[in-house]
Amino acid sequence: MESPHSILKKVFGYDSFRPGQEEIVSRLLAGQDVLAVMPTGAGKSICYKVPALLLPGITIVVSPLVSLMKDQVGALVQAGVAAAFLNNSLTDNQKALMLRRAREGWYKIIYVAPERLEMPGFQRFAQEREISMVTVDEAHCISQWGQDFRPSYLRIKAFVDSLPKRPVVGAFTATATAHVREDIRTHLELHTPYEVTTSFDRPNLYFATRRALPSAAQSSARPCAQGAGQCGHHLLQYHPAGGRDHPPAAEPGNPCCSLPRQTGCGYPAAESGRFPL
Repeated sequence: MESPHSILKKVFGYDSFRPGQEEIVSRLLAGQDVLAVMPTGAGKSICYKVPALLLPGITIVVSPLVSLMKDQVGALVQAGVAAAFLNNSLTDNQKALMLRRAREGWYKIIYVAPERLEMPGFQRFAQEREISMVTVDEAHCISQWGQDFRPSYLRIKAFVDSLPKRPVVGAFTATATAHVREDIRTHLELHTPYEVTTSFDRPNLYFATRRALPSAAQSSARPCAQGAGQCGHHLLQYHPAGGRDHPPAAEPGNPCCSLPRQTGCGYPAAESGRFPL
């Protein structure tokens, strides 16, 4: 019998869960609703993909992001998971084919735009097949407190209520104030949800300041070839201890123009890894 860890390894190639993921997976598999606030890059999608492959029915993932749907479904299909998406990027014929296959039980995970939940064809499919979980991605879009408010998110609860058997509901977002979290609980009518906010600490990211050059060398600073109005960066002429024949390789903290391609900056420092002298 498959387990969360075996799915994690076999399908997604990870040896272990990240902090917070395993408990969310366990709660969803146990039938408990979840409200998870996790920073970008913390692995929100693993929290619903793993239980989706262990639950008996289909998982519907509601997402407002068309590009994310395509990327996620593409990665799942490549990993051998039967997945599909339904949004306005498809032609009418493609939508009809996807819904027919969904009714026939082709898919385990289906990504949909929130507006698609109101389509008669999609509602018929949802009545005919077992829906084990509804995942609400970017759940903060349900709140009028936020700038990303999507009115169609307010109708997700009506869709869930219309199903023959209520599925477990998981709500995920990377950002949510206390007001937004309350809106998510209320508008989705989560049942005694397990709530978690994972740490935003990223050990591989940090802020640091470094002294680039001795203050005496500041007088040799000059703007890049495009001028301050075009680039805004400054390049410092710098003679290392080895002399002009051995210019230093660029490294974080060394002064150079870092955007030559985007701004058309005339200095190749960032591309060549050396300072023009």
